[in-house]
Amino acid sequence: MNTTRLYHTVAAFMQARSEAREEYQNAVKRYASAKGSQMYIDEMDKARKKRDKTISDAQFIARQEIRETLQAMAEKADKIKMQPPTEEQLRILQMLKMKEKLTEAECTGAANAMDGNAAALALLDEMARKSGVLHTSFANSLAVKAYSPETARLTIKELGESCYSIVNNASGASRPALLAKEWHAARHGGEFDPFELPQEDPFKDEDDFYKQMNISLSAFSAAVD
Repeated sequence: MNTTRLYHTVAAFMQARSEAREEYQNAVKRYASAKGSQMYIDEMDKARKKRDKTISDAQFIARQEIRETLQAMAEKADKIKMQPPTEEQLRILQMLKMKEKLTEAECTGAANAMDGNAAALALLDEMARKSGVLHTSFANSLAVKAYSPETARLTIKELGESCYSIVNNASGASRPALLAKEWHAARHGGEFDPFELPQEDPFKDEDDFYKQMNISLSAFSAAVD
């Protein structure tokens, strides 16, 4: 399935990156007693180049896999068949359309009344966005119901951006640690090695991966697998 393939691609990259980091740190420990010598400099240079090449190769493979999987997801999303909204759902949508601006509570309540109808939810989502309602609680209420081709493609785009962000992080440094170091360097000067910072935590499993991406796996899988 596309959802599973994407998770395994990201997880495999993170594993390869972690192993490359660990191998380099083992080399640092192995030659620690020779620190300051030419041998130490040469061995560390070789270990660093090996680490960087291993990660670069893993990035190349992961980016290709992500691109292919996202494309496959998009093709599935385009084939989503939507049932037309019921009369009651159309009545609710018409009432909301008459309002000058919708609140998050109104959008969330309406989403719950749409009973998973993707066409109705797509219309509601469009109205909500025009009112600036993009908060998490409404997004979650919308996501657990159903996907239209439009909302599926938007989720695929955002998911892809998150996956590429993970893969583009060659050092694997956690974002909080990286931001803190970057702030300190900008304020006080100096340089730092991102490989020395704490790593991002790996995902526990596929469910955890999509949970952290703020995606309902069951609904998303129904749309893109």
